[in-house]
Amino acid sequence: MLNGETIDRLALNSQVRFQNDLDIDNLSAKHSGDCDSDGVSEVYWKMNDCTSYLRVLMHDDGNIRYANYQSEEQMSEYLTAQGNESIITDII
Repeated sequence: MLNGETIDRLALNSQVRFQNDLDIDNLSAKHSGDCDSDGVSEVYWKMNDCTSYLRVLMHDDGNIRYANYQSEEQMSEYLTAQGNESIITDII
């Protein structure tokens, strides 16, 4: 329970949320590239309902390696720290 409400832990799972966002067509691809210069391609998606952003790290074969949802503030802080503040406006 959190603040008197029962929380469905599975619903908080990023994989479940990602699948749901795919099912309801709630994703728009905004940017792809190696944002942190580590050799791993990243794709940034914006939620069509404007609630958050999805950062997806890709394997070379195109499969998803890792994904995490970020707020606008988290996304902006990450990209700014990587020297990529110029692409924030492309994503927003």
